[in-house]
Amino acid sequence: MIKTSWAKLIQASRVADAYLTKHPEKTKLEYAIQRTLSRIAKTNDGLQEQLETIDIDHASTDKDGILLTGPNGYQFTPEKKKARNAKRTALIKAVDVEIDPYFASEIPDDISEADLDAFEGIIIRTADVERIRAMREDEPEKGRTAEAS
Repeated sequence: MIKTSWAKLIQASRVADAYLTKHPEKTKLEYAIQRTLSRIAKTNDGLQEQLETIDIDHASTDKDGILLTGPNGYQFTPEKKKARNAKRTALIKAVDVEIDPYFASEIPDDISEADLDAFEGIIIRTADVERIRAMREDEPEKGRTAEAS
C-alpha cells in the first residue's frame, strides 16, 4: 500500500486515459495501468461521497429547505459556489488515500517524461523511472525521441 493525494491519483488517471487512447496495444504497462485505474476507481467512491456532502452543504434551497437543482445539478449563489469550490479543492489536495499499486514490470523506453511524472510511484516504480532517466541522460542527443506521448 502507498499513501498519496487525490490530486496525484486524479492526475495519474487523466494521463493514463490519454496514454491508453494513444497506445492501445496490449503491453505490461497497459495491463498495470488498467489494474491501477480499477483500484483508483474503487477508492474514488469515498471521495465522491465527501464531495457530494460539500455540494449539498453549499447548495441553495427554497423557502421550505428543498435543494434547488438545474440542468447541471445543484444551484449555488456566487458566494456559496466560491466557498464550495474552495472546500472541494482543499479536500482533493489534502486528503491522503491508501492504494495498492500494481507496478508495471516492463516500461517502453520511449515513454514520455510527462507520463513518467504522472505514473511514478503509482504505476511505475521510482527506481524504474530513475533508471529510464539515467539511460536517457547517457544517450547521445541524436537518438532521443520527442518527449510528448
